[in-house]
Amino acid sequence: MKLVLFDLDDTLIQGDSAKLWLKFCVEKGFLPQEYLEKIVFYQKQYQEKKLDMDEFMTFFFKVLRVKMKIEFHL
Repeated sequence: MKLVLFDLDDTLIQGDSAKLWLKFCVEKGFLPQEYLEKIVFYQKQYQEKKLDMDEFMTFFFKVLRVKMKIEFHL
């Protein structure tokens, strides 16, 4: 059985799963460095309880679409 965890505030795993995912994509050359800078902005917003979740989800789903396109082209 496989277990998949998503954690946005370091409570379940060490590190933010969204940031870890983006870091992986940047390191593999799938995404530009700017995506990591943007996730830092969203983390700060989350910590300050000012995060616009709709805006964040729109951003993050763009990342997933990029990843899915890459998989189909491999």
